[in-house]
Amino acid sequence: MRKNWRPWAITGGIAEGKSTVLGYLNKAGYRTASADEVAREVFHRPDVLRQIEAAFGTADRAELRRRLGADAGARRTLNALLHPPTWVALEQLEVEVVEVPLLVEAALFSHVAGVWVVTCGEEEQRRRLRERLPGEEGATEERTIDELLQVQLPTRVKNAFADRVIRTNLPEADVRREVLEAAKQEFRP
Repeated sequence: MRKNWRPWAITGGIAEGKSTVLGYLNKAGYRTASADEVAREVFHRPDVLRQIEAAFGTADRAELRRRLGADAGARRTLNALLHPPTWVALEQLEVEVVEVPLLVEAALFSHVAGVWVVTCGEEEQRRRLRERLPGEEGATEERTIDELLQVQLPTRVKNAFADRVIRTNLPEADVRREVLEAAKQEFRP
């Protein structure tokens, strides 16, 4: 592991295009990783499972999701257990760009070289979430969307921490071109 490893971070709200932007960079040859994917692997490590069970009385993902949706303190506890080992695992990958949805919430700025915030605007974000919620309709669907959006900081707040804001509610070719041009300018060793 390099001593001063610090990747660029991509962050933003749910359904705003973070993974799409990361995919453009990966296809262009940049070394990339998703903190969420790494966290899923870390979650299943025996030492982490023991800590989660000690803190919550369970490590059942469905039960934890239910609790986390209703309890900000529980979310903070789980994040405190998962974020440090997840970041250590990311360091071992030595990627150039990492997708970190909770970068601002976890105050991980000292770990990254710079921050891109990906956004599409609330109306488009809600439209994308409706597409992701199979089988829900009307008021139930809107309530679920409201709940999903309330557990994260609004993207407009995250924009204050951005070195660059990438808007993904533009034509796909325009977004890809902007991402790749910005990467050439900013992702230098």
